[in-house]
Amino acid sequence: TATGGDFAKAAAKATAYAYNIKKAKKLFAEGMKEVGLKKLTLTIEGSSDSTVTKSTLDTLQQSWSELPGLTVKEKLVPFKQRLLDQENHNFDVVLAALSADYSEPLTFLNMFVTGGSNNDGSWSNKEYDALIK
Repeated sequence: TATGGDFAKAAAKATAYAYNIKKAKKLFAEGMKEVGLKKLTLTIEGSSDSTVTKSTLDTLQQSWSELPGLTVKEKLVPFKQRLLDQENHNFDVVLAALSADYSEPLTFLNMFVTGGSNNDGSWSNKEYDALIK
């Protein structure tokens, strides 16, 4: 934080995430209407050679399938193939993991800067870029 305090403690207080399926359904329906869709199928890709991927994909599939109109499929591929698909932007949703290489939030926040080397989803937001800069 700007004061030099522990970012994790500040973030935990500021975010306070909670599971709210009613709100999720409402927001998802609004988003579907905004883009003119009644149904959507997403495939989540993960590494077949990881011991935790299948259970994580199952949990995501079960949770996301509660959203009306959304069908979620699973795709398990070897780690090297998942990396290639990720680098080539050949995925709907990809399950990846990254460990921090230093104890500061920018190790993760930099992942989403426009054109960043780890921004495999190609997400872009000028305000976000300015805040990170």
